[in-house]
Amino acid sequence: MKLKWKIMLPIVLILTVQYSVLIFKDISINREKNKSIIKKIGDIKSEAFFSYLNKSLAKGEMFIDFVLSNKETKKAFAERDRDKLEEINYKLYNKFKKNADIAQFQFHLPSSVSFLRLHNLNKYGDDLSSFRKTVVEANKKKQLEKGIEVGVAGIGIRYVKPVFYNGNSIGTVEYGGKLGDKLLKEFIEETDKKIKEYGLNVSIIAKNLKGEYSVIASNFEDEIAINPNEILSKFTNSSDGYYFSNGRDAFFYEKLKDFSGAVVGYVKFKYDISNILKKGRADTRFSIVIIIVTLISIIVFLLLFIKIVIEKRLNLLVEFIKQVEKGDFRDKNRIKGKDEIGKMSDSINIFIKKLQKIIIDVKSYSGRVSNGIEEFNDTMRQISNSTEEVSESSTTTAASIEELSSTTIEIHQNIERLLKNTENTLQLAKNGGDAVDLTIDEINKIKKLVEVGTEDVKELGNKTNEIGEIVVVIKEIAAQTNLLALNAAIEAARAGEAGKGFEVVAEEVRKLAEKTTEYTKEINNSIKEIQDETNGVITKMEEVNIEVETGVETSNNTGKALEEIVIHTVEVRDMVNSIVNSTREQSIASEDIAKQTEAVAQNSELNGQAIENSSESIGEIAEIAEELNQMVRKFKVNNDENEMGIKKIE
Repeated sequence: MKLKWKIMLPIVLILTVQYSVLIFKDISINREKNKSIIKKIGDIKSEAFFSYLNKSLAKGEMFIDFVLSNKETKKAFAERDRDKLEEINYKLYNKFKKNADIAQFQFHLPSSVSFLRLHNLNKYGDDLSSFRKTVVEANKKKQLEKGIEVGVAGIGIRYVKPVFYNGNSIGTVEYGGKLGDKLLKEFIEETDKKIKEYGLNVSIIAKNLKGEYSVIASNFEDEIAINPNEILSKFTNSSDGYYFSNGRDAFFYEKLKDFSGAVVGYVKFKYDISNILKKGRADTRFSIVIIIVTLISIIVFLLLFIKIVIEKRLNLLVEFIKQVEKGDFRDKNRIKGKDEIGKMSDSINIFIKKLQKIIIDVKSYSGRVSNGIEEFNDTMRQISNSTEEVSESSTTTAASIEELSSTTIEIHQNIERLLKNTENTLQLAKNGGDAVDLTIDEINKIKKLVEVGTEDVKELGNKTNEIGEIVVVIKEIAAQTNLLALNAAIEAARAGEAGKGFEVVAEEVRKLAEKTTEYTKEINNSIKEIQDETNGVITKMEEVNIEVETGVETSNNTGKALEEIVIHTVEVRDMVNSIVNSTREQSIASEDIAKQTEAVAQNSELNGQAIENSSESIGEIAEIAEELNQMVRKFKVNNDENEMGIKKIE
């Protein structure tokens, strides 16, 4: 077997095994990569959905806090005044219901008995403790309970908060949102386009109080496709979500937990993964082709390398030595060898023993050394020139990089000032939000005072009406008195002298009755003016009340706008932070590059000095080679026969 095959066979075998392992590993990596991408897509969609649920809870929290901010609400609830509680909150509930999609809003007693349902005013007094665990736990622990809960009407979103009055727990108030098709539709419409990528098909499967599972909401299926218990059994403790695929679609499942952490169902996401799998297969095929082509290229390269660089040179050397053995040199002993290396080794041993051959070789190589030295000198001169150019370029580059580093530092300082300004803006926006909250509180106080003032003015009007009625009675009495006085005067006239005294008294009574009538007219006029002024005050108070409500609404809108400003300012601050870090790293990198460029310039100068020293050494070697040529020419050899042994080995 030839030497090249002895070398190639184990190499080919090792490379084949190695690249087979690489192919298998690449296939495994691509498969795991696809799994990771598909799982990540499901995680993103699931996270978006549950974030939307939390957003719905936030609406309930906002409404409950707004309701409980009214002290009259707490007072009416503490006094168990259902009518007053309804009067305060019913209109507010109907107004908020349109925007917050409230399915139910009710007050409960500490015994978990319903006290007032704003969504169903006629139903109250029923015990909820057997199936409304959120209400039971909130009353028991005197703390907030929120999340998903299975109820009589199905599964829903609950926000139950205990209510305290004068330091005592007086019950709980509850916000309830329905977890159904409407919420799912709003989620799909409002969600970001990135979440909708690959499709956004969602189903909510949950159980009722009897433990029976059903499709609560879905935009792509009406019935349960797989037994829910089988799905839930595949969840692991380490991961909430998992998926499986049918080669075209992926089905991602996420546990649906209630407020206590108990699993009550799951959310199912369906999305198209055909393009992901197609790309994965294409990447795998491409990797396999690249690996196979690389393997074949390496094998072909090794064969050519062994044939051209090793085998051909060895054969030339063997032939050359055999020709030398057939010259004037009498030693014709053949060196046995099983391969080319053995033959080469034996032939070299014979070659070394022959002094004449050594002399001829010395002569040949001394000339080649001279030529090589001359070529080397030319090359060294070119290298020296190039080294000088590199040194100059490195110096220029170092100066430019230092200038860039200074600019980067200045940019970094400016961005840090921008970051401070952003922080100040954020703080001002937060202070503005606090001021708006205080404004809303003060306006609410004004509204309450206006309502109380309106009631007092109305009461004044009622009292004025009562006085008017009394004056009418007095007027009637005066008229009757006047009539009686007239009758008395007539009777006194009939009596003659005996009735004169009585006539005088009757006249005084008549005058008094007339004055009383005049006074009652004046009182009537005054009462009418008071009533007109009272009605005007009531009208103005009602207009003020409307303006106060408008001010509350405007302040609320201002508060929301400031909240959005705070959110966007935080985002700007985070981006500026990122830019600060990037410019800091860029500045450090620029300094390192400048140092390295200066080092290149210094090394180039050292190389130039080394080249000059090498040129001097080469000159000395040239002189020695010339002396060696002169010495070799003194030897006498048989040119006819021995010149056959002088061959150039390629």
